[in-house]
Amino acid sequence: NAGYATYMWDKMGCGKSEGTFDYNQSVQNSSSEVIAAINTLKKRNIPGTKNIGLWGISRAGWINPLVINQYNRIKFWISVSGVDDKENFKYLLKENLEIDGVSKDSVNLIVDEYMKGTRITHSGGKYDNYLNATKNLQKNDFWTRFMNGGVSEEHYYLFQKKFMDKNLDDQTGLQIYIDDFDNILSNVDCPVLALFGEADKNVDWRKTKKLYQETLGKNTDLTIKSFPNCNHNLFKCKTGGFYEIEDDNLPWDRCEGFIDSITIWLNMQAKSEKSD
Repeated sequence: NAGYATYMWDKMGCGKSEGTFDYNQSVQNSSSEVIAAINTLKKRNIPGTKNIGLWGISRAGWINPLVINQYNRIKFWISVSGVDDKENFKYLLKENLEIDGVSKDSVNLIVDEYMKGTRITHSGGKYDNYLNATKNLQKNDFWTRFMNGGVSEEHYYLFQKKFMDKNLDDQTGLQIYIDDFDNILSNVDCPVLALFGEADKNVDWRKTKKLYQETLGKNTDLTIKSFPNCNHNLFKCKTGGFYEIEDDNLPWDRCEGFIDSITIWLNMQAKSEKSD
């Protein structure tokens, strides 16, 4: 009714899509998948494909800039809970441990063990060495729940095989998802709407906001909005904890103004397109 056609597709190996599902699919491969989807829509002459924009949440904050850099006819990008260039799990772990009431010293110890485990895994270390270096991490309730009981030896070596090919930042020890991400963002030439939940405990939204302002904000039409008491997925919350809605049986209520912000912004882009 609003005049926009919206499309999404089954991930590889899911639903009716061919191929094999890979939980650790690279963002570069995912961007190629987006372009393949766009080309398929155009080939089939699906209504709306003359003006294509991208909407994506979280991990899509890596994927969509790559798409825009490779496919230069993207009309707009709506980034929800976007990311910077590095792995965000250290932030997620620390914030959720604090929500669980873990003492500051224990939080620092557990997060430090997580980073030690990352370095051991990346350097080709043995599973036993990993376990010995992460004893407190392995006993933590949040970690074991998040990892479905913990890290098995089979899972460790399967993950390590791919992880060793990734680049780690020398200063932080975190995985770098996209090299030269600042320049990739700076090359984005379409209007961008960036939306954040201020209680996001998955991604450090303030860090991403600053990055967007320093890159996108200097080269394109950037609009940023943040919503108080809203989590990573832009639902109303109290703490923003990873399991809060599930454990506290909270309703899945969208943040006030989230959908309206998208609607108003899209209408502004449409009017601008017509005037041009």
